[in-house]
Amino acid sequence: VISLREDKKVIQGNQRYQHLVMTIKAGKELTAEIYLSEKDCLEKYGTDKTGQPALKPRMTGDMHTLVATIFKIVSRKKVYISTPHYKNYRGGDAVHTTLKAHSGLLFPLQRALLFIHRPTIFIKYGDIRSVEFERYTGPTGASHTFDVRVRCKSVGGELARDYHFTGIGRDEYPSLLAFLDSKKIRIDGPRFDVGGTRSGRRGAGVNTQK
Repeated sequence: VISLREDKKVIQGNQRYQHLVMTIKAGKELTAEIYLSEKDCLEKYGTDKTGQPALKPRMTGDMHTLVATIFKIVSRKKVYISTPHYKNYRGGDAVHTTLKAHSGLLFPLQRALLFIHRPTIFIKYGDIRSVEFERYTGPTGASHTFDVRVRCKSVGGELARDYHFTGIGRDEYPSLLAFLDSKKIRIDGPRFDVGGTRSGRRGAGVNTQK
């Protein structure tokens, strides 16, 4: 999944969108032909960290990586990617959740939370005031899901916002809590020490420290 954040919102009908979302099949190789000479590529887009031309007339690579790289070079915008430091219960990069009436995926990225896809929400960690895990009663509790409430700071004169992500599978709790802790994000409310175990395997203790 590649999400492009636009400075100016894209208008479709009566709706305004700040993100363009593309789904690209992983593991598929792509060769891209750039209609510029080597000289033009070098003059317009410079070199990469290794001193090689950042953009080349012919580029080959994994499809989603190559598309993201080309967009980054041409637009000169940051590209946010999934982090190797977070994996969900099944080893993926996101958790299934619902925001209001819309079901989607919440990606804990290196520098932000990204919810795809309706509406697409981008929350920088620096803009988060606190996070609270709601309805989680431990790995052997009655509830099979829990909610996450993200409380944001007031940024740029805008009113502070809260985002309520619901219906997250309880097995996602340990890795999500550990990852948010690693980002130095304040966690409100009680937390459960599950010891890295999966639900139903062992009981959990409660720590009410904030």
